[in-house]
Amino acid sequence: MMLPHLLKTLCPSTSDLDDIASSEFDAFLTARDGKVVPCHATLLRARCPALEGSDVAEDSDVVLGVLRWAYCEAVDFSNSSRHFGHRVVRLAETMGLRDASALKQRLVKSWRTDKQTGSLARDMLRAYDDNMLTTLHFCCVEPGQGNRVLVAGGWPALLRAGSEYFRAMLGGSWAETRASEIEVHWPKQHLMKLLRFLHGATWVSTPADCQDAVEAADIFGVDALLGHVNDWIAASLGIRNAPLLWDFVDRDPRMQRFRLHLHPKDSQGPDWEAASADADDACFDFHIRQFAVLAEDPEDGDGWVPLHDLSIPLMQRLVSSGLICMNTEQLKTVVKRYAKAKCGCHADFKDLSKTLLPPEVLFNRDLRDALVGGRELSIHSLL
Repeated sequence: MMLPHLLKTLCPSTSDLDDIASSEFDAFLTARDGKVVPCHATLLRARCPALEGSDVAEDSDVVLGVLRWAYCEAVDFSNSSRHFGHRVVRLAETMGLRDASALKQRLVKSWRTDKQTGSLARDMLRAYDDNMLTTLHFCCVEPGQGNRVLVAGGWPALLRAGSEYFRAMLGGSWAETRASEIEVHWPKQHLMKLLRFLHGATWVSTPADCQDAVEAADIFGVDALLGHVNDWIAASLGIRNAPLLWDFVDRDPRMQRFRLHLHPKDSQGPDWEAASADADDACFDFHIRQFAVLAEDPEDGDGWVPLHDLSIPLMQRLVSSGLICMNTEQLKTVVKRYAKAKCGCHADFKDLSKTLLPPEVLFNRDLRDALVGGRELSIHSLL
């Protein structure tokens, strides 16, 4: 989930206690130690709806501990103050934090394997759907139709944090910054889906959603949406969809550019990039592990073989890796069938077969077969 990583950039910290005037915070909690803790009224309405007043009967470090969870479901285990965790939980309950029980479980380091999840995404999305976050609205002008439809804009600070497009539109001295209704030439359905994603909703639920998500991520500059697509693909691979999903990841230049951010030469990227899955790696690993199953004839006898949906460059990458756990004769048969499915012409499929299994690859496979036979290639099979 990308929302905690986006909100982390808005979360108040100790340094903000001394620099309130230069920030965009619009709510201020007065702690017991006399320090003023800045925050966002919008987030407090969504996460702590029962909170009344601005005076808090706890020290500022405890207040910041509660806000850290309220903004990004993160816990500070570095504070060694006596009973700090219990004080944070008690204050969270006093403030009416919706998921105080999840915070309590995380702080006491429960022995339970399945940790209770927080409600950040649900709270923010509920607040957005109920139009509680702002008076900002977008006026959608349907391309080619001229229809004008109002769409709730949500929390401007979050839009700026998650989108380069909204950062430019809602920041600085542009006229849109001061307007409560902004005209956007984009279909209502797509804009609403993007706005709900930025406020905690998922975008991708089927393979068909991937293309729309990547297009929106590119136009609106929402790299977190590309991360969401990567995560969904990595978690949703199956025998019937894996080849087509991998082909999509490999062919789309935006997915390839995003992958470069996952493996940077330095580590200066956003936290959500480090937390995102590498869909290409996940697809490669899935095809190596399930290669034999992907190459089988379907049980329903419709003649469709999942592996045949894979592009030729990706098939070549698999075969040349030397990681496919299948003896050489079987692999030759699979490659021959694949080549026939791709080419049809007798001469062409023979050429493609040779391209996929050149002499050097066959030599390496013959050597592998001599060492490990038909067993899985692993350290255990070599010992």
